[in-house]
Amino acid sequence: MTNENSQAFNFINWAKRLHRRQGILNRELVLNIIPILLEELKRLKDQPDEIKETLSFITSIVRQALAFKPFDYELFKLMLKVYSLYNDAPSRIPWLVELQKYYRFFDNSVVRKDDKSTDWLNVNKLDLDALNPLIVLRKVLEIWEYGDWELMSSIEKNLANVRYRSLLSPYVAWICFRAVEYDIAEKWLSFVSSDSFLTFNLRAEMAIQSNDLEKAVDYWAQSLAEEPYQPWILYRLYELNQSKPRVNILNNKKIYVLFYTYNKRDSLVKTFESLMNSYIGDAKIIILNNGSTVFSPNQLEKDILNIAQGRSVSFIHLPVNIGAPAARNWLYHIPEVQQSDYLAFLDDDVYVPKDWLLTYVDDLESFPDTVVVGPMVVNPDPLFTPQWIYLYFLQTGDDKIRFTPIIPLPFDIGQYSLRRPCLCVMGCCHLFHTKRWQRFNLPDFDIRFSPSQVDNIEHNIQAWKCGGRVFFDGRVKVVHVQTSGKGLKKLANDYGHLVGNHVKMEAKFIPEELVMIYNKVTEADDAFWDIVFNEATKFIPMDILKILPYCWENRVV
Repeated sequence: MTNENSQAFNFINWAKRLHRRQGILNRELVLNIIPILLEELKRLKDQPDEIKETLSFITSIVRQALAFKPFDYELFKLMLKVYSLYNDAPSRIPWLVELQKYYRFFDNSVVRKDDKSTDWLNVNKLDLDALNPLIVLRKVLEIWEYGDWELMSSIEKNLANVRYRSLLSPYVAWICFRAVEYDIAEKWLSFVSSDSFLTFNLRAEMAIQSNDLEKAVDYWAQSLAEEPYQPWILYRLYELNQSKPRVNILNNKKIYVLFYTYNKRDSLVKTFESLMNSYIGDAKIIILNNGSTVFSPNQLEKDILNIAQGRSVSFIHLPVNIGAPAARNWLYHIPEVQQSDYLAFLDDDVYVPKDWLLTYVDDLESFPDTVVVGPMVVNPDPLFTPQWIYLYFLQTGDDKIRFTPIIPLPFDIGQYSLRRPCLCVMGCCHLFHTKRWQRFNLPDFDIRFSPSQVDNIEHNIQAWKCGGRVFFDGRVKVVHVQTSGKGLKKLANDYGHLVGNHVKMEAKFIPEELVMIYNKVTEADDAFWDIVFNEATKFIPMDILKILPYCWENRVV
């Protein structure tokens, strides 16, 4: 193999692995990566099979990005460019054919004019049929991204009467499903002119909701047949074959649930109510009051004990705020906590599902060397839109660390409801295996990141550096009611602090360490993918799996 071929293969495999990790690549990544992939293909002129396979991969990921930005003229032009490279016509995709007819007289000038003057709150006064369908579709996707069910519920009936409702139908159906309006979702699925990977995947989720796993597998198989480069479906198939955590898994376990809070009494009370409504067995609870100034220690203790259901809760009241990293360290170094089997850190503004602790403990018992497991973090909107998923390295170098997006794609079609090793998880509700923390000599949270931000990310990276692993479990969905949530602007000081802490983190790792950590994450990720693929063969016919060339011929890529 020539050096040119080797360089091309390395970048192609990197792109395929990135896609596998992200589930679906967003617009920005696609527009940046695809031109490089097309250039690398030119180096493989003597490798026709590799060119054909990679072109198929490129076509698929551009098509997927376009499905979630169908009004994006740059993506549409890139799609046409990729299609022009085929010697023979690529497979006909019905939803894409339908989309193309709406691109007539549609370009960037239409996007710039936009619909800022359109009064969506008074939709009854709008002539929806007179509006450009792609502009309406953009509004529908904006509603989905921001979880605005109030607006969708007010315009849904009007949208159902437009001439182009089949264009809108997959997206409105998904919105209704996420809002737990299953009957309305079914109605919108009936408007579909032809099924696509979007509707097949939704039908699979509905089948799972009805506990019809055989039908779910069939729909996913149809989705893969139409859009083969969806490796996240194989992770979901793997989960179908796993047993649920045992109810008695917490028996005889020493577990501590640890809080630290500063001036957020009301949100802490709601978080504690959520905790009391979940199953935590005989777990001990400690709350560190981190120098709060707007309520007294007695007020806090009274509020918490009123809803503690007779459970013992320990309190620590500090005279000053020592910051999040130091607060975590203080709690971790309590002698009783040091003797525990597991310890959980919870933020004071989260709502946890009933089985979060059962699921986490099962994860840590199932995957040796895993030090910490974290959730899929969602926003407190009616659709529970993604807020924070997981991180991997995107680029590293001298004093340089760039991560993958915290939300690979803001539209949840099930691609995050799975488990996988990753570089970092969100720290608002995570569980540590105490003995592994100690066995791997994992350091404390670095107090140089006070009062907060980046400290948890850096600590996860340290876990990999020390020989441990970090695990993501997207089946655990934790609502995070943060002041920096979606739609809220950050102050310049907040950005300055965040950027400053990121620079501190970059300075802590030399390039050789980052390469070593990247390789460890990749090795764990690839090994787990091999397990996932083998499980998928129990569900999906081999002729469909073989359509995934980078999964079949070279599973670990």
